[in-house]
Amino acid sequence: MSSVSNAVLARCPDVAKSPDKVICHYVNGMQQTQIIRIANLPHGFFERTVLPGNQLFFEAYPNAELEVHTYEIASATLTEKITCDRLAVPKRMRKI
Repeated sequence: MSSVSNAVLARCPDVAKSPDKVICHYVNGMQQTQIIRIANLPHGFFERTVLPGNQLFFEAYPNAELEVHTYEIASATLTEKITCDRLAVPKRMRKI
């Protein structure tokens, strides 16, 4: 079962007024809780917890790099790095 983990579209710091922003979609397909984080932002960082089977929509810069950290029994492992342009929702599919 999949659900949206945030009722509102999440935003990275300072991205709201940017014409270059993209709406991204990430799904946690693992059985473990994940922390997603974007650290390469000019003014801060973006971090959210995504439970197993949940999805998250967020705005970011296309060149922002999403780090996916997977948690298992008191340890975290960086399991993937994805540039946000690869997570972008095509404009024709946006209803947000």
